[in-house]
Amino acid sequence: MQLRSFIICFFIAQSSFAQTKVADTSRLPVVTATGKPLGNSTSAKVGAKGGVLKSADGRLDVIFPAGALDTETTISIQSVTNEINETTEGAYQLEPSGIKFKKPVQLVFYTLPDQEYSGIATQSEKGQWFQLKNIVIDPVKNTVKGLVPHFSYWTVVSRFVLKPKKATVQTNGTVKLYIAEYPPPKQEPAENVPVKNGPSVDGDLLEPLVQVEVNDVNSNGQSVDGNILPPLKKNNDDELQSLKHRYDVLSWAVNGIENGNSEVGTISGKKTANFKAPSSVPSQNPVAVSVKLKIYFPKGVTKTVLLVSNIKITGPGYLFTYIHKNFAGCFHYIDSSSCVIQFDDKLASISNIINYKPWSDWDPCTKCNHQYTNKETYKANVEIAGMQSSKVIPASKEKPMTEVYIALLPSFGNTPAAEQQCPRSPKVVMPSMPLPADPKYIHFETDGNEIIVHYYGESSKNMIHKKIKKEETIIKIRRL
Repeated sequence: MQLRSFIICFFIAQSSFAQTKVADTSRLPVVTATGKPLGNSTSAKVGAKGGVLKSADGRLDVIFPAGALDTETTISIQSVTNEINETTEGAYQLEPSGIKFKKPVQLVFYTLPDQEYSGIATQSEKGQWFQLKNIVIDPVKNTVKGLVPHFSYWTVVSRFVLKPKKATVQTNGTVKLYIAEYPPPKQEPAENVPVKNGPSVDGDLLEPLVQVEVNDVNSNGQSVDGNILPPLKKNNDDELQSLKHRYDVLSWAVNGIENGNSEVGTISGKKTANFKAPSSVPSQNPVAVSVKLKIYFPKGVTKTVLLVSNIKITGPGYLFTYIHKNFAGCFHYIDSSSCVIQFDDKLASISNIINYKPWSDWDPCTKCNHQYTNKETYKANVEIAGMQSSKVIPASKEKPMTEVYIALLPSFGNTPAAEQQCPRSPKVVMPSMPLPADPKYIHFETDGNEIIVHYYGESSKNMIHKKIKKEETIIKIRRL
């Protein structure tokens, strides 16, 4: 009794201390985008006698007990992206979605190593995640299994994930990384929970999945750690046990180099960290940013694990802009598109594509009346649809400038639609027609400062300005 009183008093004192010293910790509901299909699907008919269906990748078994279904039903498993762990492994869409079972159906996930800190979760139509309360982890067979009340999107969840799992950053840029923690429910193992003789509802087997967010800096700007409680025995209050931190950060590294270096980038922090990209694209790209954790399990068990994020380093960004002006004839317009170009020593990419709505107008240049009829859908002839391929020729002693060539996807604009009424003449209707759009490609050279733009046999620094009678084309590239 005296020991219990001491611990409670200690907790109260430390709680007061935590108000000013301890990291700010909150539990937030987890909401993500839904997974996208990938790989092959499998299907089979399962009836009242039950059966087993295995996923195409062999990493999920769906086991139907006798009596789970009344009638023969076609069951299918489709692999999908694992949005909560930001991977392409361990997530499946089970159909028919929403089907309820008279007896819970068992999912058996064959996982990667470190399944000791895994769980099983599902996602609602609104994107919120819920986890199974009771699961069985078998470290010998590398399996995680649990009973589910219905079909939908189901996945195996790692309790600790370094996020983002993948990122792209320019040279000298920064990426903030953090450890996402998804605590397990406080329940008895599934093997100790009796199965109901009747349909199970979500509340029987599921509870909301939450993410613990921890800031590394207190109000005084000092780095802190969540381990403020003494080791607690099994019979202590659950409230005290839940406050004891579940892991320590041992070290951060880049490509296995502790804290990184100027060639591969540097990393600094505790439970959140900042990666600073090197000043030039490294030979090994993307780089592997890792954090080593010491994870605490019940009964004093600990394990050291490594979480990894792959970060691709690109050269500086370049803004490409294509503008076309046409003031010939009775119809005038100005149209333009832009995108951001990034590249390494092998490939280029484009992003932030903007196809601006053209400005257009009729000029009353004849006695005829022109009525413009497709103003809302008029696209003119400048449109970037995306990248088809790219080629990068790195700088060398013989040629000190890097050459970048990007072939763009074929794209289409359209012509104006109008009704023309001339004196003493019937009305003429001119429909809109598809029109092949520019630009067809992007081609330039740069040494990081100077930029040479190439287009249809013309070359110029930073910009090409072509003017033929009442038409103008302007192509600009500038470093961001």
